[in-house]
Amino acid sequence: PAVFEPSAPAGTLNLAKYCPVEAAASIADANSAVELYAGYGKTVYTALATVAGNVVGIVATKGAEDVLCRNCVSKAARFVRLCDAFSIPVVTPVNTDGFVKSALDDIVVRNHHIVIAALGSLQAGGLREAARLAGTYADATTAKVAVITGKAVGVAYTALANADLTIAVEGCTVAPLDPKAAVTVLYKDELENGTNIAADTAKLAARYAADVCSAAAAVEAGLADMAVPAAGVRAAVVSALDMLSTKRTQRLPKKHGNMTL
Repeated sequence: PAVFEPSAPAGTLNLAKYCPVEAAASIADANSAVELYAGYGKTVYTALATVAGNVVGIVATKGAEDVLCRNCVSKAARFVRLCDAFSIPVVTPVNTDGFVKSALDDIVVRNHHIVIAALGSLQAGGLREAARLAGTYADATTAKVAVITGKAVGVAYTALANADLTIAVEGCTVAPLDPKAAVTVLYKDELENGTNIAADTAKLAARYAADVCSAAAAVEAGLADMAVPAAGVRAAVVSALDMLSTKRTQRLPKKHGNMTL
């Protein structure tokens, strides 16, 4: 791809008022982002942009309180596959509560037969789309950089942070299980003996997140390659892309995978 004249972004990453568009703008060169699929899958922002003059694809999730529906997941997978086809590096700022929960919403008994109506995302193929996203990231041979800007818990980390180099921003949460859910298991006896379960759970979850789920803890556990402050994200991404610019992947001869498209 062509190399353009770089220009520094106007601002840095703001974790207090997180927005996927602004998160992408804090990494990309000023006024270089061109959004694709804007009218589809509102909790994922996908755009082509330049970082230090080099073309990249950016996949940014909306925020820690938002989940990814099947449309958002399909949008992200399609965009990553597009970038991989043209060897365009992919930068993924990760901050999400995960995927839409697949639950049985209704059970109806008709003619002595139990009809399970699995409405919503499960019925529409949400599990398949989530698997497709994870498979697309794993299968992509282009350079991949993940920037954990907020919450990356469980399967969200597994799918979206599948990268050659992962950057954890100070203040993020990286864990196999949500801290509140984790402390209800790890500190069950202590919570049952307390006087205020809700307050004690919140206190223990905050301590657990700071000690076990922090950026530094993620680096120590091998879940991230480096921990940087919010102001240093742009420089870290530029360095990561520079290191990965010569990436070449050797694979056994084959036609293609067997993922349903």
